[in-house]
Amino acid sequence: MSARSQIRGQLLPFKSRAYAFLDFIPCAIAVWSLDGLFCALNERTTQLTGYSTNEFQNTPSLWISRIHPLDTAAFLTARKRLEGGEDPVLCEYRFLPKGLHQERWLKETSRTIQTGDRENMGIISVYSDVSEFVALRQSKEDENRIGQVRQVIDGLTHEVTNNLQVIRGAFDSLSHGGVNSTAHRVIEDHVEQTNKLMKELSEYFYRPTCEAIDSDPAVMLEELARRTKNDLLKDGIRLQVVHRGPLLPTRIDPAEFRKAFDKVLEFSRAFIPNGGELKIDASLRKIEGERYLELTVSSTGKPCIPMQADDVFRPFLRVGEQSVGLSMILAQEILRRHDGKIVFEKSREKLATFRILLRTRKDQEMA
Repeated sequence: MSARSQIRGQLLPFKSRAYAFLDFIPCAIAVWSLDGLFCALNERTTQLTGYSTNEFQNTPSLWISRIHPLDTAAFLTARKRLEGGEDPVLCEYRFLPKGLHQERWLKETSRTIQTGDRENMGIISVYSDVSEFVALRQSKEDENRIGQVRQVIDGLTHEVTNNLQVIRGAFDSLSHGGVNSTAHRVIEDHVEQTNKLMKELSEYFYRPTCEAIDSDPAVMLEELARRTKNDLLKDGIRLQVVHRGPLLPTRIDPAEFRKAFDKVLEFSRAFIPNGGELKIDASLRKIEGERYLELTVSSTGKPCIPMQADDVFRPFLRVGEQSVGLSMILAQEILRRHDGKIVFEKSREKLATFRILLRTRKDQEMA
């Protein structure tokens, strides 16, 4: 008899006992075999989904078929995390109950059921209807987005107006004084700045389709260092990349990663206008059961321009003499689309640090 058949045999009496006690639990709960062929739902789960235990057992693919297609990957990833040893695992997804035309947002919290030999024999899941919470969260995000768009439009208007005034002044200088290399350079610089602003505005409103793939962070960082090292040296900035131990793959669009990291480096180098050091530190970190790739980008120099953490992600911020446009807003949006996050820390007078967190592959163990 195969190990899977033995486990299935062990689950059968457990399933019978499960029917007896699940209805006494005051929340929606279900017990599943690892292959999904056996399950036991309590009455609250039946009311939540509209389906009975027998319907799910007769059609093992029924549960996943009722999950919104855009959320299927998140559900399957959560199951892989359980198989990989994480316990418990939380997942949110849209589920279409029987007889309804509108999905409900379910929050599923799952744990493994183990034999005496600590072999996984099943999964126990608790379900909550979080539709109202998700709607409130989405409403808040939309409200924040509208406020940010207003800031972007106001800032863009101000920046473009300033550039046009400077360009007009340079043209006046040329018309009255003849050939003037300084005026020509001013015009070129401010036309270039205006074009950059318009490109960033296009990126902000028209987000590209991401093609996330399993990517090796070490390879991406090596390519980044090779591409930017000489350019940074021209400004007297040394670049150092440090890997602290082996790095697990992360699922991200490599082109979008390059774009986000370029914007972080652009902002970071603005802190040290007289040169210094940029250090990228890469390591693995576990936070609340989730495995993350942590990247810190530190600017060290004298002087290191002072900056409040709350200001960093404001559009069209000026760092010393340099305007950084929408760079950090775009970097933040790109990382958020890849389930990542970025924060800024000003830990010492001569040190400014960006900290980036990206989830690693869920089906790999922490080294």
